[in-house]
Amino acid sequence: VEARNFEVFRDLLQKNGMLDQANDFFRASGALTVLEYKAVIEGLLRSGKSGGFQLLSMNDFPGQGYAPVGSFDPFWDSKALVTAKKFTEFCAPTVALLRYDKSSYFNTETFKGKAEVYNFSNSALENAKIKWWLTDTAGRVLQKGSLKKQTIPNEHVSPVGEFEIPLKNISSQKVTVHLAVNDKIKNSWDIWVYPKHQNLMQSTDKVLYTDIYDDPAKKQLAQGKTVVFYPSPASVKGRKSMFHNHFWNPIMFAWAPMTIGNLVHHEQAMFKDFLTSSHTDWQWWDILNNAKVIEMQHAPQKLRPFIQVIDSYDNNQKLGIGFEAKVNGGKLLLLALDTKTDMDKRPATQQLLYSIDKYVNSDKFSPQVPLDETFIQSFLTK
Repeated sequence: VEARNFEVFRDLLQKNGMLDQANDFFRASGALTVLEYKAVIEGLLRSGKSGGFQLLSMNDFPGQGYAPVGSFDPFWDSKALVTAKKFTEFCAPTVALLRYDKSSYFNTETFKGKAEVYNFSNSALENAKIKWWLTDTAGRVLQKGSLKKQTIPNEHVSPVGEFEIPLKNISSQKVTVHLAVNDKIKNSWDIWVYPKHQNLMQSTDKVLYTDIYDDPAKKQLAQGKTVVFYPSPASVKGRKSMFHNHFWNPIMFAWAPMTIGNLVHHEQAMFKDFLTSSHTDWQWWDILNNAKVIEMQHAPQKLRPFIQVIDSYDNNQKLGIGFEAKVNGGKLLLLALDTKTDMDKRPATQQLLYSIDKYVNSDKFSPQVPLDETFIQSFLTK
């Protein structure tokens, strides 16, 4: 009964030079799992004609086709990914729910929410008080309001009102929308608010922005200058990038994505003006769905991508969407991301590019790991 599959996963990770990141991969992939459990459970609860839902288990499945997708390990010990209190905010007999269009906004837009209450408790909620409020990352209340007091029947999913929040005065990138019924039933949702940016990625004498790794780019590097290389996903050999985590098991269910989230090196300077945690969150939706995953097995072992894609545990290869390196005497930052399509509708991508712009034009940009340009050529289509 020894868990020898874990020994295989460990040895693969060690062979590929990333054993020291094992706990970081665990935390980041687990956080995305919780994020998606919340989204899918709320989606099912909002579906009033649904007869309920089934989770194969709340703990990891240790049998044939091992699946580490539970909130508990195989022994029903918590993985400390989510608290019971937080989980019951979105999975309980009575749940406050919210319909809204998206998670990332420009600060010229207005957030519109449609509140609902899933009530399959033993009784109706008489004269229920329904409140909403908006907080910043420090917990300060920025705006608040109330919906009409009403009785919420049981055995129904009931619309209880709508509200709007103008975002023009929001200075914090990440804010949280809260909804409460009788101050006891509470739920919350994070959204991201960004300013619009014009004239991003403008080349200067010191910094060249290019989507082609050609002679001008090589010359710029040979002169000890900076190149920001953003190849289109179509021009990169590699894996499809997706926001989603793997559904169950990459051996028994071999369909995309064969990855389990991202480890974002959020403390590095390129993210100074792009608020993010170490794991995938909803502001990454547009970015990841317009990117390409580069297979980096043959890059130097010390080269860790700042957007690091976590491979499935039966493979454990080094994968990345963005990295920086010293190339031919110059400084290179690479981001395998579509930076052209519908940019006026992609606030999070704009903000990420703005943050990278400021970074590469500062004295903070100083890649340390040397990289041979043959590696760059190896993942580009002809």
